[in-house]
Amino acid sequence: MQKDFHYGVIKILALHSGFNEPEAETLAYSSQYVDDAVLHRPFIIDGKIYMDHPRFDGKYFDPVCTAHKGIQFIEDFKLSVQEKIYLSFHFLPEEPYKGSGKYCYEVMPNSEMGQILVYWAMAKLKSDYTLENLIRLGVALHSFADTWAHQRFSGTHNHRANDIHHIEIWDGKHWKAIKPYRQFFYNFFPDIGHAEAYDFPDLPFLKWRYIRARTNEFIVRDNTSIFLEAAEVIFKILCNIKNCNSNWRDIENKLIKALATHRNSKEIFGPLAAHFPNVTLKYSSLDWLEKAIKFKRIRRFPHLIGQVRDDRKWFIFHKVAYEQRKFVLDKIKSLRNRNI
Repeated sequence: MQKDFHYGVIKILALHSGFNEPEAETLAYSSQYVDDAVLHRPFIIDGKIYMDHPRFDGKYFDPVCTAHKGIQFIEDFKLSVQEKIYLSFHFLPEEPYKGSGKYCYEVMPNSEMGQILVYWAMAKLKSDYTLENLIRLGVALHSFADTWAHQRFSGTHNHRANDIHHIEIWDGKHWKAIKPYRQFFYNFFPDIGHAEAYDFPDLPFLKWRYIRARTNEFIVRDNTSIFLEAAEVIFKILCNIKNCNSNWRDIENKLIKALATHRNSKEIFGPLAAHFPNVTLKYSSLDWLEKAIKFKRIRRFPHLIGQVRDDRKWFIFHKVAYEQRKFVLDKIKSLRNRNI
Protein backbone atom coordinates (compact mmCIF):
# COMPACT_ATOMS: atom_id res chain seq x y z
CA MET A 1 0.00 0.00 0.00
CA GLN A 2 1.05 3.58 -0.60
CA LYS A 3 0.36 6.82 1.21
CA ASP A 4 -3.13 7.08 -0.29
CA PHE A 5 -4.15 4.21 2.01
CA HIS A 6 -1.64 4.31 4.87
CA TYR A 7 -2.19 8.04 5.36
CA GLY A 8 -5.31 9.05 3.43
CA VAL A 9 -7.69 6.16 4.10
CA ILE A 10 -6.51 5.76 7.69
CA LYS A 11 -7.22 9.43 8.40
CA ILE A 12 -10.69 9.19 6.83
CA LEU A 13 -11.50 6.05 8.82
CA ALA A 14 -10.26 7.64 12.05
CA LEU A 15 -12.33 10.78 11.58
CA HIS A 16 -15.47 8.79 10.77
CA SER A 17 -15.00 6.55 13.80
CA GLY A 18 -14.88 9.37 16.35
CA PHE A 19 -11.26 10.55 16.50
CA ASN A 20 -10.80 14.30 16.38
CA GLU A 21 -8.63 16.01 13.73
CA PRO A 22 -5.30 16.04 15.67
CA GLU A 23 -5.78 12.42 16.75
CA ALA A 24 -6.69 11.27 13.25
CA GLU A 25 -3.71 13.14 11.80
CA THR A 26 -1.35 11.53 14.31
CA LEU A 27 -2.71 8.04 13.57
CA ALA A 28 -2.46 8.56 9.82
CA TYR A 29 0.97 10.19 9.86
CA SER A 30 2.53 7.50 12.04
CA SER A 31 0.95 4.84 9.83
CA GLN A 32 2.48 6.27 6.65
CA TYR A 33 5.82 7.22 8.23
CA VAL A 34 6.63 3.52 8.58
CA ASP A 35 7.36 3.67 4.83
CA ASP A 36 9.51 6.79 5.19
CA ALA A 37 11.68 6.26 8.31
CA VAL A 38 14.96 5.47 6.55
CA LEU A 39 17.48 7.09 8.93
CA HIS A 40 19.66 4.35 10.39
CA ARG A 41 22.70 5.97 11.99
CA PRO A 42 23.03 7.32 15.55
CA PHE A 43 23.44 11.06 15.96
CA ILE A 44 24.45 13.35 18.81
CA ILE A 45 21.65 15.11 20.68
CA ASP A 46 22.10 18.84 21.29
CA GLY A 47 19.55 19.65 23.96
CA LYS A 48 17.58 17.68 26.51
CA ILE A 49 14.97 15.05 25.90
CA TYR A 50 13.65 12.70 28.55
CA MET A 51 12.94 9.27 27.16
CA ASP A 52 13.25 5.74 28.50
CA HIS A 53 14.48 4.15 25.31
CA PRO A 54 17.18 1.48 24.79
CA ARG A 55 18.46 3.33 21.71
CA PHE A 56 19.04 6.62 23.56
CA ASP A 57 21.87 6.85 26.10
CA GLY A 58 21.48 10.53 26.93
CA LYS A 59 23.95 11.64 24.26
CA TYR A 60 23.36 9.54 21.14
CA PHE A 61 19.96 8.77 19.67
CA ASP A 62 19.76 5.75 17.36
CA PRO A 63 16.65 5.95 15.12
CA VAL A 64 14.83 2.79 14.07
CA CYS A 65 14.92 2.23 10.32
CA THR A 66 11.51 0.86 9.30
CA ALA A 67 11.87 1.10 5.51
CA HIS A 68 14.37 0.66 2.69
CA LYS A 69 14.39 2.81 -0.42
CA GLY A 70 16.50 3.18 -3.53
CA ILE A 71 20.02 1.78 -3.35
CA GLN A 72 19.31 0.38 0.12
CA PHE A 73 17.79 -2.71 -1.54
CA ILE A 74 21.34 -4.10 -1.70
CA GLU A 75 21.05 -4.62 2.06
CA ASP A 76 17.91 -6.71 1.68
CA PHE A 77 19.87 -9.96 1.42
CA LYS A 78 20.95 -9.57 5.05
CA LEU A 79 18.85 -11.68 7.40
CA SER A 80 18.96 -8.86 9.93
CA VAL A 81 17.30 -6.50 7.44
CA GLN A 82 14.65 -9.07 6.53
CA GLU A 83 13.81 -9.45 10.22
CA LYS A 84 14.14 -5.89 11.45
CA ILE A 85 12.37 -4.19 8.54
CA TYR A 86 10.34 -6.57 6.40
CA LEU A 87 9.02 -9.08 8.92
CA SER A 88 8.60 -6.53 11.70
CA PHE A 89 6.72 -3.85 9.77
CA HIS A 90 5.63 -4.86 6.27
CA PHE A 91 5.37 -8.64 5.93
CA LEU A 92 4.01 -10.09 9.17
CA PRO A 93 4.08 -13.90 9.07
CA GLU A 94 0.65 -15.50 9.25
CA GLU A 95 0.90 -16.72 12.83
CA PRO A 96 3.23 -16.82 15.84
CA TYR A 97 5.84 -19.55 16.02
CA LYS A 98 4.66 -22.49 18.11
CA GLY A 99 8.20 -23.57 19.04
CA SER A 100 8.66 -26.58 16.76
CA GLY A 101 8.04 -27.82 13.25
CA LYS A 102 8.01 -25.93 9.99
CA TYR A 103 7.26 -22.23 10.03
CA CYS A 104 5.70 -20.22 7.22
CA TYR A 105 6.75 -16.59 6.77
CA GLU A 106 4.13 -15.84 4.12
CA VAL A 107 1.64 -13.04 4.72
CA MET A 108 -2.11 -13.66 4.86
CA PRO A 109 -4.83 -11.00 5.18
CA ASN A 110 -6.27 -10.33 8.63
CA SER A 111 -3.95 -12.98 9.98
CA GLU A 112 -3.56 -14.16 13.54
CA MET A 113 -0.21 -12.39 13.81
CA GLY A 114 -1.67 -9.18 12.43
CA GLN A 115 -4.57 -9.30 14.87
CA ILE A 116 -2.27 -9.99 17.82
CA LEU A 117 -0.17 -6.94 16.93
CA VAL A 118 -3.01 -4.50 16.36
CA TYR A 119 -4.97 -5.61 19.43
CA TRP A 120 -1.81 -5.26 21.54
CA ALA A 121 -1.53 -1.65 20.39
CA MET A 122 -5.28 -1.09 20.75
CA ALA A 123 -5.32 -2.41 24.32
CA LYS A 124 -2.47 -0.09 25.31
CA LEU A 125 -4.31 2.91 23.89
CA LYS A 126 -7.61 2.03 25.58
CA SER A 127 -5.91 1.57 28.96
CA ASP A 128 -3.68 4.67 28.68
CA TYR A 129 -4.85 7.25 26.13
CA THR A 130 -1.53 8.98 25.43
CA LEU A 131 0.22 10.41 22.38
CA GLU A 132 2.72 7.55 22.57
CA ASN A 133 0.02 4.88 22.40
CA LEU A 134 -1.79 6.73 19.62
CA ILE A 135 1.40 6.65 17.55
CA ARG A 136 1.89 2.99 18.51
CA LEU A 137 -1.52 2.16 17.07
CA GLY A 138 -0.73 4.07 13.87
CA VAL A 139 2.45 2.05 13.35
CA ALA A 140 0.61 -1.21 14.04
CA LEU A 141 -2.16 -0.28 11.60
CA HIS A 142 0.43 0.06 8.84
CA SER A 143 1.63 -3.50 9.38
CA PHE A 144 -1.92 -4.78 9.77
CA ALA A 145 -3.10 -3.13 6.54
CA ASP A 146 -0.12 -4.58 4.70
CA THR A 147 -1.31 -8.09 5.52
CA TRP A 148 -3.93 -7.53 2.81
CA ALA A 149 -1.72 -5.82 0.21
CA HIS A 150 1.24 -8.17 0.71
CA GLN A 151 -0.69 -11.42 0.99
CA ARG A 152 1.04 -14.55 -0.33
CA PHE A 153 4.42 -12.81 -0.35
CA SER A 154 7.14 -13.25 2.27
CA GLY A 155 9.53 -10.77 3.87
CA THR A 156 12.28 -13.37 3.64
CA HIS A 157 14.39 -14.41 0.67
CA ASN A 158 11.92 -17.03 -0.51
CA HIS A 159 11.72 -18.43 -4.07
CA ARG A 160 8.52 -20.36 -3.47
CA ALA A 161 6.53 -17.33 -2.32
CA ASN A 162 8.23 -14.45 -4.10
CA ASP A 163 9.48 -15.72 -7.48
CA ILE A 164 6.72 -14.80 -9.95
CA HIS A 165 6.28 -14.34 -13.69
CA HIS A 166 3.70 -13.75 -16.42
CA ILE A 167 2.17 -10.62 -14.87
CA GLU A 168 -1.01 -9.47 -16.60
CA ILE A 169 -3.18 -6.37 -16.07
CA TRP A 170 -6.95 -6.21 -16.52
CA ASP A 171 -7.86 -3.21 -18.71
CA GLY A 172 -11.60 -3.52 -18.22
CA LYS A 173 -12.12 -5.89 -21.13
CA HIS A 174 -9.02 -8.05 -21.53
CA TRP A 175 -6.00 -9.35 -19.68
CA LYS A 176 -2.84 -7.76 -21.08
CA ALA A 177 0.64 -9.06 -20.33
CA ILE A 178 3.16 -6.43 -19.30
CA LYS A 179 5.97 -5.75 -21.75
CA PRO A 180 8.62 -8.51 -21.84
CA TYR A 181 11.39 -6.08 -20.97
CA ARG A 182 9.47 -4.98 -17.87
CA GLN A 183 8.95 -8.58 -16.77
CA PHE A 184 12.65 -9.26 -17.31
CA PHE A 185 13.55 -6.15 -15.33
CA TYR A 186 11.29 -7.09 -12.39
CA ASN A 187 12.64 -10.64 -12.33
CA PHE A 188 16.10 -9.17 -11.91
CA PHE A 189 15.18 -8.11 -8.38
CA PRO A 190 15.81 -10.51 -5.48
CA ASP A 191 13.02 -12.86 -4.35
CA ILE A 192 12.36 -10.78 -1.23
CA GLY A 193 8.96 -9.28 -0.49
CA HIS A 194 7.03 -8.31 -3.62
CA ALA A 195 10.09 -6.96 -5.46
CA GLU A 196 9.32 -9.04 -8.57
CA ALA A 197 5.77 -7.69 -8.59
CA TYR A 198 7.10 -4.12 -8.44
CA ASP A 199 4.38 -1.83 -6.99
CA PHE A 200 1.40 -3.77 -8.34
CA PRO A 201 0.32 -5.10 -4.91
CA ASP A 202 0.20 -1.53 -3.55
CA LEU A 203 -1.97 0.17 -6.20
CA PRO A 204 -5.60 0.27 -5.00
CA PHE A 205 -7.15 0.62 -8.47
CA LEU A 206 -5.34 -2.34 -10.06
CA LYS A 207 -6.75 -5.72 -11.06
CA TRP A 208 -3.91 -8.03 -12.04
CA ARG A 209 -2.72 -11.61 -11.98
CA TYR A 210 0.54 -13.53 -11.99
CA ILE A 211 1.98 -17.05 -11.84
CA ARG A 212 3.97 -18.29 -8.89
CA ALA A 213 7.07 -19.79 -10.48
CA ARG A 214 7.67 -22.69 -8.08
CA THR A 215 4.05 -23.87 -7.71
CA ASN A 216 2.73 -22.76 -11.11
CA GLU A 217 -0.37 -21.27 -9.41
CA PHE A 218 -2.29 -18.50 -11.15
CA ILE A 219 -3.02 -15.79 -8.56
CA VAL A 220 -5.69 -13.19 -9.40
CA ARG A 221 -5.71 -9.93 -7.43
CA ASP A 222 -8.48 -7.32 -7.36
CA ASN A 223 -6.75 -4.68 -5.27
CA THR A 224 -9.81 -2.47 -4.86
CA SER A 225 -11.79 -5.26 -3.19
CA ILE A 226 -8.77 -6.29 -1.12
CA PHE A 227 -8.09 -2.75 0.11
CA LEU A 228 -11.78 -2.18 0.85
CA GLU A 229 -11.87 -5.28 3.04
CA ALA A 230 -8.83 -4.00 4.95
CA ALA A 231 -10.50 -0.61 5.41
CA GLU A 232 -13.68 -2.15 6.83
CA VAL A 233 -11.81 -4.26 9.38
CA ILE A 234 -9.70 -1.28 10.47
CA PHE A 235 -12.80 0.92 10.69
CA LYS A 236 -14.41 -1.53 13.11
CA ILE A 237 -11.25 -1.55 15.25
CA LEU A 238 -11.20 2.24 15.42
CA CYS A 239 -14.92 2.36 16.24
CA ASN A 240 -14.29 -0.12 19.05
CA ILE A 241 -11.69 2.20 20.58
CA LYS A 242 -14.04 5.20 20.48
CA ASN A 243 -17.21 3.22 21.30
CA CYS A 244 -18.62 4.77 18.15
CA ASN A 245 -21.70 3.49 16.30
CA SER A 246 -20.79 4.97 12.91
CA ASN A 247 -22.18 3.04 9.97
CA TRP A 248 -19.65 1.55 7.54
CA ARG A 249 -22.19 1.91 4.73
CA ASP A 250 -22.00 5.70 5.08
CA ILE A 251 -18.46 5.73 3.66
CA GLU A 252 -18.19 2.41 1.82
CA ASN A 253 -19.39 3.58 -1.60
CA LYS A 254 -17.20 6.69 -1.50
CA LEU A 255 -14.16 4.58 -0.63
CA ILE A 256 -14.89 2.11 -3.44
CA LYS A 257 -15.03 4.93 -5.99
CA ALA A 258 -11.91 6.61 -4.63
CA LEU A 259 -9.85 3.42 -4.44
CA ALA A 260 -10.91 2.29 -7.92
CA THR A 261 -9.89 5.58 -9.56
CA HIS A 262 -6.60 5.57 -11.45
CA ARG A 263 -4.11 8.15 -10.28
CA ASN A 264 -0.41 8.96 -10.46
CA SER A 265 2.03 9.93 -7.74
CA LYS A 266 1.40 13.66 -8.25
CA GLU A 267 -2.31 13.35 -7.54
CA ILE A 268 -2.23 10.42 -5.13
CA PHE A 269 -4.78 12.00 -2.75
CA GLY A 270 -6.92 13.38 -5.58
CA PRO A 271 -9.64 10.69 -5.67
CA LEU A 272 -9.91 10.60 -1.87
CA ALA A 273 -10.11 14.39 -1.68
CA ALA A 274 -12.83 14.43 -4.35
CA HIS A 275 -15.05 12.06 -2.39
CA PHE A 276 -14.14 13.34 1.09
CA PRO A 277 -13.74 17.10 0.53
CA ASN A 278 -13.99 17.95 4.23
CA VAL A 279 -10.92 15.86 5.14
CA THR A 280 -7.52 17.59 5.00
CA LEU A 281 -5.03 15.29 3.28
CA LYS A 282 -1.56 16.78 3.32
CA TYR A 283 1.50 14.68 4.04
CA SER A 284 5.23 15.44 4.05
CA SER A 285 7.71 12.78 5.14
CA LEU A 286 9.90 15.52 6.66
CA ASP A 287 7.22 17.19 8.78
CA TRP A 288 7.72 15.38 12.10
CA LEU A 289 11.50 15.22 11.64
CA GLU A 290 11.87 18.96 10.98
CA LYS A 291 9.64 19.81 13.94
CA ALA A 292 11.74 17.58 16.23
CA ILE A 293 15.36 18.31 15.30
CA LYS A 294 17.65 20.42 13.16
CA PHE A 295 20.64 18.53 11.81
CA LYS A 296 24.13 19.83 11.25
CA ARG A 297 27.39 18.00 10.66
CA ILE A 298 30.26 18.22 13.16
CA ARG A 299 33.39 19.54 11.49
CA ARG A 300 36.13 16.98 10.85
CA PHE A 301 33.98 14.15 12.18
CA PRO A 302 31.62 11.86 10.23
CA HIS A 303 28.81 12.46 12.72
CA LEU A 304 25.57 14.39 12.74
CA ILE A 305 24.40 16.55 15.57
CA GLY A 306 20.68 17.08 16.11
CA GLN A 307 19.55 20.27 17.78
CA VAL A 308 16.37 19.40 19.64
CA ARG A 309 13.20 21.37 18.92
CA ASP A 310 9.90 21.38 20.77
CA ASP A 311 7.92 18.63 19.02
CA ARG A 312 8.49 15.07 20.26
CA LYS A 313 6.36 12.96 17.91
CA TRP A 314 9.34 11.94 15.74
CA PHE A 315 11.24 10.65 18.77
CA ILE A 316 8.17 8.83 20.07
CA PHE A 317 7.68 7.17 16.67
CA HIS A 318 11.13 5.59 16.91
CA LYS A 319 10.52 4.46 20.47
CA VAL A 320 7.28 2.64 19.62
CA ALA A 321 8.75 1.29 16.36
CA TYR A 322 11.53 -0.32 18.38
CA GLU A 323 8.94 -1.81 20.74
CA GLN A 324 6.86 -3.18 17.86
CA ARG A 325 9.96 -4.73 16.31
CA LYS A 326 10.77 -6.47 19.57
CA PHE A 327 7.14 -7.55 20.03
CA VAL A 328 6.96 -9.14 16.57
CA LEU A 329 10.40 -10.76 16.61
CA ASP A 330 9.71 -12.31 20.00
CA LYS A 331 6.73 -14.11 18.45
CA ILE A 332 8.16 -15.46 15.20
CA LYS A 333 10.85 -17.97 14.33
CA SER A 334 14.29 -16.44 14.14
CA LEU A 335 16.28 -16.30 10.91
CA ARG A 336 19.50 -15.73 12.84
CA ASN A 337 21.00 -15.01 16.25
CA ARG A 338 19.29 -11.77 17.06
CA ASN A 339 20.53 -8.51 18.49
CA ILE A 340 17.88 -5.87 17.91
